[in-house]
Amino acid sequence: MKTPRLILSLIAISSTASFSQGAGIIQTFEPGDDQSAWGPGSIWDNGVTVEGFLAQSFGGDNAGGGGSAVQGFSRVFRNSTVVDVSTAYTISLYVQLDEFDGPNSGQFEIMDGAFGSSTANVRIRTDNAGGTPTYHWEALHSGGPAVDLGLEFTVGSPYRVEFTVDPETLTYATTINLVNVTGDIIDTGSASDLSFSQNVINNNQNGELRFYVQAASGNTGIGVDNINIDNTANIPEPVIPGIVAGSVLVFALGRRRPCVG
Repeated sequence: MKTPRLILSLIAISSTASFSQGAGIIQTFEPGDDQSAWGPGSIWDNGVTVEGFLAQSFGGDNAGGGGSAVQGFSRVFRNSTVVDVSTAYTISLYVQLDEFDGPNSGQFEIMDGAFGSSTANVRIRTDNAGGTPTYHWEALHSGGPAVDLGLEFTVGSPYRVEFTVDPETLTYATTINLVNVTGDIIDTGSASDLSFSQNVINNNQNGELRFYVQAASGNTGIGVDNINIDNTANIPEPVIPGIVAGSVLVFALGRRRPCVG
């Protein structure tokens, strides 16, 4: 009669351990947002709090934005108390560009590092083929030309942007999702094995999430929300609890004594 109790105990323990979140840093721009883990002196530099673009149920009351028509703003996390930027880490966030007058010659970039360096960097490319401009997400690659991510960009639509940066191999991967206001994925573009410059590491430039938007003329309007940065080793695997629980169940049942008539 002890076996069922053992099964339930082991399942509960394994599920709790597998679902526990690793240490990470988050910024939601909502009241009460705890930003202490970002590290000493880290602030939303040159940025402001703006109206959110996601659903309220998805933490969208507020978002972060820039403070001028030509907007360059950033958040440093290289001195975080919980994220180690010398090993692989993942950055994810939601972004929406609402105003972008004259995007034909404008710029919009998201990067991990400083301007002027070959960093982990995604941006918008304008394609004028056919006479009607279309806009595409692309990723910079220090070993060659920019890589088209296979996803168009639309002003006024929210996107989820993710970088996985590996300082040891000097490579990164990126996935960008077109989403709705509750975060459901509509379309996806991605690329991996993208390289960035050794100088980024040598000069301690990684660990700085930076945004830049500049219209050819007129104003810009950008919102950034639900920033989450974590070392990849701390990101839990959602399928593990079921696998562990199933293994425990099989093991426990295998040890049951056969019934004796």
